[in-house]
Amino acid sequence: MKKKITCIVMVGLLSLSALVGCGESAEQPNSEVQKAKTWDHYAPTELVYDCFGGDGEVMPLLGFWSAPAEATYNGQYYPDMKNDDYFAAVKESGINLLIQANDDAIRYYDDVETILSYCDKYDLGYYVTDSNLISGGSAKVSVSTLETALAEYAARHKSFAGLYLKDEPFVGTEKEMNIGLTTFYEAAQNAGLNVQGYLNLNPYWASMYAPKANENYIASAEAIFQGSGSKMLAYDIYPLKKTGMDYTWYFTNLSLAKHIADSMKIAWTPFVAVCEEGKVRLPDEGELSWQVNEYVAFGAKGIDYFPINSPISFSSEVEQGHTVAMFDYLGNKTEVYYYVKEVNKQLLAVDHYLMKANHHGVIINGELTGKEYLGFGEVIEDGTFRELKKVSGDSVTVGCFDYYGKTCLYVVNNDMYKDASARLDFDARYGYEVIQRGQTANVKGSKITLDLAAGEAAFIVLK
Repeated sequence: MKKKITCIVMVGLLSLSALVGCGESAEQPNSEVQKAKTWDHYAPTELVYDCFGGDGEVMPLLGFWSAPAEATYNGQYYPDMKNDDYFAAVKESGINLLIQANDDAIRYYDDVETILSYCDKYDLGYYVTDSNLISGGSAKVSVSTLETALAEYAARHKSFAGLYLKDEPFVGTEKEMNIGLTTFYEAAQNAGLNVQGYLNLNPYWASMYAPKANENYIASAEAIFQGSGSKMLAYDIYPLKKTGMDYTWYFTNLSLAKHIADSMKIAWTPFVAVCEEGKVRLPDEGELSWQVNEYVAFGAKGIDYFPINSPISFSSEVEQGHTVAMFDYLGNKTEVYYYVKEVNKQLLAVDHYLMKANHHGVIINGELTGKEYLGFGEVIEDGTFRELKKVSGDSVTVGCFDYYGKTCLYVVNNDMYKDASARLDFDARYGYEVIQRGQTANVKGSKITLDLAAGEAAFIVLK
């Protein structure tokens, strides 16, 4: 997409080709640059994995339903994707963490070990499904037995990220899920491991949690996670429709999940739909990017892409040869693979900031469909945050963060189908680190103008 260039800033041989307007024409180019204030701050919520080095600076970018095994379904053959080409392509996409829920060590131990070995080779993390230990979210062994098993997995494979526990636990199973999580995290702590127990909540369905849907959804989630030692809350959701996006569902679930996670001081990692709810449409680049970037602006500390491979049961629901994932049924990359790769390039360029940052809310400039479903004070109503005094131009969401006392901003184009331009005005002339499309530029001024493609984001750190 062609970009209008207002100001090109060079950093060594690296140029930030997407627009960063420095505003120097309205100022004295050599006027004094102030040092940004160091604000009071508090310890951030952290999400740490040993498979990423144990420093908590890497954002988990999960590929759900990965590395499918050889199969024949409804007369169609599907090849085994446990090979170098597949795992190299996953690595290249920026995805760094995988789940394949059907490869259960209780039946397919050799397949699990093969996947772990490939993940070791390509520096990926992998959640193991092992129903010998935890089945359907329920603990099947004692804490001490589980501690030994986790330690053995970690000793054999640096890629071991933890255990896959449960997808969409039913209402009424909260106590059972809480015991499973508590057992897992007690065992992990005893083993001295930074591994996670992966359990993703149902999406918010008003009918499932009626009559007081919001309150009951919160109560159900709290009953699952409270006191368990869990470090994260994941949930699935499929807001992509045959045309457009279900903003009501997207923002209702976002608001509830963020509120629950924040109240328990744990991270939240939402699903991003790689296919439309009816499994017949792929998102375009703006739709995919917007889902990801809007979540990040609201403080998500991980993204779960579903699916990166289509479960073979999807094949009966789509036209022959069609696919609804990053890879088709034969392992070829679809267009969505490249959309994911592009947005991940941005996330992996800023995650060392975001994973150690505290979220302070969002500023919404212009119209944003669905923002009326944000119910827990997420929006900064006066439109200012610390040094930032005004946002103008097209509709953007500005995520406001603190990074050890520094002000950071994550600016997202709220239009999934059109380019946008937005201007940020500050209370003095500062230096800034601006990261867009994975490229970094250092600029100075009292205002910054950003040109953003559909759904795109840029990240700003005040110096």
